[in-house]
Amino acid sequence: TLLAIVGLYLVYEGITRFFEPEHVIGSVMAYSAILALVVDVGSALLLWPRSKGSLNIRAAFFHNIVDAL
Repeated sequence: TLLAIVGLYLVYEGITRFFEPEHVIGSVMAYSAILALVVDVGSALLLWPRSKGSLNIRAAFFHNIVDAL
């Protein structure tokens, strides 16, 4: 029930913002994206040497690579 309520709320917010869009601060969005890219690349570099021995770490490594793309 809670999942359905949250889903309906997200649909409501999506429709509302489609017809009444809010102002986006471009610099904050760009800095957030750059920070996320740095964290993803850094995490991938830390996981790369260990990704040969563990399937779980290899999956986390590939997740970081795809997230950075």
